[in-house]
Formats: sequence, C-alpha cells, structure tokens
Amino acid sequence: MYVPIAQHVHNFNQRFDAPSQRLTGGSHGTGYLIVAIFTVVGAPFFEELFFRGVLLRSLARLFGTVGGWVGPALAIIITGVLFGLAHAESLQLLGLATFGIILSFVSYRTGRLGMNMVAHASFNLVALAAVVVPTAAGHGVLF
Repeated sequence: MYVPIAQHVHNFNQRFDAPSQRLTGGSHGTGYLIVAIFTVVGAPFFEELFFRGVLLRSLARLFGTVGGWVGPALAIIITGVLFGLAHAESLQLLGLATFGIILSFVSYRTGRLGMNMVAHASFNLVALAAVVVPTAAGHGVLF
C-alpha cells in the first residue's frame, strides 16, 4: 500500500516505525511489559467499543434511510477514516484508515466486536514486535 509513496518520503522506514517507538519510549523490562499489555489488550478493547460499538452503529442508524447499501457503506467508510485520523499519524493514515474500514465492515456484517478486538490486538502486537525484533538493517521490521 505504501510502495508508491515510500520513495518520496525521506527515511521512510525510520519515520514509519516512529509511532511504535514513541509509544514504548525508553521503556525496558516491567515498563515495556505494562505498555505492551495496554497496547495489545486495553487499546483494542476500548477502541473497538467506541469506533465499532458506538460510532459505527450510530452512523449506520443515522444513514440507514439512505438508499440500499449506500447508508451502511457511508457509515463503514466514515468510521474507518475517523479511526485512522484518531491515531494522529499522517504517514500511517492510509493503512490505519484501511484497517479501520475492514474492521468496520466485519463488525457491520457480523454484528459482533470479538473478532475485531482479536484482529486489532494482533495488529498492535505486530507493531510492538517490530520495535523489538531487529532486521539486518538494524531497524524494526516494516509491515
């Protein structure tokens, strides 16, 4: 998804990894473990409750009168984009919004949040692992 813009962003890999590194800060040991638990368990739980549990359902009801699939599609797209914007990461906005749209679609179709919470937790776990697991270049893994 980022291939077209990667060559135009100076130090793309370092800038792309920066949010995960800022999140963990200089944490080591117990501090890192606490940040990891809140990032992998707490954040997905509360973000899914808000974005897919409250916001998506409210927008789906609001736009429900718009013809056929247009209302639900608007609710799904708006919720996904707001999810991306809420993370305040301009370089990662496209990926986060796409992930938010996918999670919104799954939630809308199933009417449940559990799968989303697991997917979101897994996504965050991979981001944290990218900070810890070095690559040959000496940077975190870029996903």
